[in-house]
Amino acid sequence: MTNNENSTTLDEQTENCPSNLKANIATAFLGMNIVNETKRQLKKSLQRTSLTLNQWLVLEILFSKRANTASRVAYLMNTDGASITRNVDELELRNLVKRDRQTHDRRIIHIKLTEKGLQVAKMLFAAYTGLLDNLENRLPQNERIMWKKVERCITAHVNKT
Repeated sequence: MTNNENSTTLDEQTENCPSNLKANIATAFLGMNIVNETKRQLKKSLQRTSLTLNQWLVLEILFSKRANTASRVAYLMNTDGASITRNVDELELRNLVKRDRQTHDRRIIHIKLTEKGLQVAKMLFAAYTGLLDNLENRLPQNERIMWKKVERCITAHVNKT
């Protein structure tokens, strides 16, 4: 993505490594660069909505229907329930989500997007998708092929959870 003129190239740094290790290192660096650039660009989009990255992640998880309880959201985000509760509290204050206590078991509380939350999630998800497409198109062909393989692995992992 961006190169520091004072740094050595990846090839120079890994010249004595076996080729499979070089590929793994290159993949790790590519992933880190894409994640960092994505976060940087996504934060710009989030400023318009005054949402934090974690609040956006909660919306995205609900929008993609990968979870509907705070504990499942916390699991997917690899964080504690207290931070999810804080995020959901703030999203609820903004009328982006609502809590739905189940009548058959009042301990179960589903989190759902409100109509306003759905609209915000759609807008941010579209911006995020465009951002990823833009970043991917800027990659050299060899890195784009590598990234597609990583995406398939990530998708398979996400689908298992």
